[in-house]
Amino acid sequence: MGSGLYVLGVGILTLTCGLWRLQAGLVRARNMALESLSAIDVQLKKRHDLIPNVVAVAQIHMTHEKALLETLVALRQKVAVSYDGTKADTVVAHFDAEAALGRTFGALMARVDSHPTLRAEETLARVQETLEEVEGHIAAARRWYNASARTLKDKVEVFPGLLLARWMGIEALPFYEASDDWGKPSS
Repeated sequence: MGSGLYVLGVGILTLTCGLWRLQAGLVRARNMALESLSAIDVQLKKRHDLIPNVVAVAQIHMTHEKALLETLVALRQKVAVSYDGTKADTVVAHFDAEAALGRTFGALMARVDSHPTLRAEETLARVQETLEEVEGHIAAARRWYNASARTLKDKVEVFPGLLLARWMGIEALPFYEASDDWGKPSS
């Protein structure tokens, strides 16, 4: 009887340790994904901070594009709203809003590119150089986020992690598939 209790005790201890390791792995993967998502947001904010400079220069020379400039400012404010990074649907909505901002900014840059006075504007040239630098940082942050999101997705979707993840309310996060030509004039 004593050896049976010993075997039972070892079995319970092994199961408990296994569940603890699984839970810790899920939490670490979620935290890494959230940290990398935060890194993307930091870089996106840098990019968003360039928009007012472009708008200010464009307003001087492009009064006929008032509606486009207002749309751009409104979209910038929309993506600046905080969201719940632990919920896949809010992350997807954030990425979609970012894509809409990028398309609108690209439309503005296409108009700027066809406007000779603006192409010669020194402030705008500096903003475009800074934008290219920030885009490199965003691409690096996006690669890190997507790797973290993949790790989390693997842990959340594979048995037995999927059961524990559901119980803990941890869900996989979407991949960030933004294009590298954000805000560039379309050809």
